[in-house]
Amino acid sequence: VQSDAVLLALSGSKWIDVAEGMGMRVAREVFADRAINSDGTLVSRSISGSVIHDTSEVVERSLLMVKEGKIRSVDGVEVEVMADSICLHGDTPGAVDMAKNLRSAFEQEGIMVKPLSEIV
Repeated sequence: VQSDAVLLALSGSKWIDVAEGMGMRVAREVFADRAINSDGTLVSRSISGSVIHDTSEVVERSLLMVKEGKIRSVDGVEVEVMADSICLHGDTPGAVDMAKNLRSAFEQEGIMVKPLSEIV
């Protein structure tokens, strides 16, 4: 494995332990536009509401993830997460506008966006 490679793995997944056990650099990834269950798993895409299309909700969720290390589940439970990277799916309708709004909100809150190589 290339020494400067960073593996993106879903926060809370077993991939993190496996990769770290192999000496790999790992970034814990969370999804701004995906709903989660109370146990921290992703809501199946076959279920309505699993993909979040509302820009303000995406921004609110992302700020909570970064500032407090929490994400709100579909049941309203705040689940603790470790996040090094936030994914916004490019195939989500309106993803570009969501990304612009998210970047703007981060700037307003004094949150710096950095390359993964500077974080992990």
